[in-house]
Amino acid sequence: MYLKEGGNVFKDAKGQPLTQRINKADIPGTVAWLEKVTGLDLTEVKDLEGIPVKWLGSTGKKPDSGDLDLAVDANEITKAELKGILDDWARQNRQDPKDWTKMSGDSVHFKTPIQGDVKRGFAQTDFMFLPNMEWGRSEEHTSELQ
Repeated sequence: MYLKEGGNVFKDAKGQPLTQRINKADIPGTVAWLEKVTGLDLTEVKDLEGIPVKWLGSTGKKPDSGDLDLAVDANEITKAELKGILDDWARQNRQDPKDWTKMSGDSVHFKTPIQGDVKRGFAQTDFMFLPNMEWGRSEEHTSELQ
């Protein structure tokens, strides 16, 4: 299985992307904001290089990323539950959830304000549901996600 994501789920009526690449320096603050919104721990456990193991693909490893690929333990929360939390956030902010969250395959996609600030623009977050967290940590599969 090869996942070639690049932050292209959210587009305007003309097909133009509504999200942008995210700089490495903006990733920790953005993920911390996502943790507050979702209640998920996305940063605690780190690999030997100090990068959280739930950060997949290029997330936090390269100067910038086309999207945030974040592993979610499918035994911890369901896709529907996570989508519901993100939809509730959109409603609380007087937004239409369908403009902010989408589901596909084993992922929930979210149009994420960079560092939680809509004035900074948006990055696409791909919450990737893994049945076995070790799968996403293996070097072979991580490179497939880049």
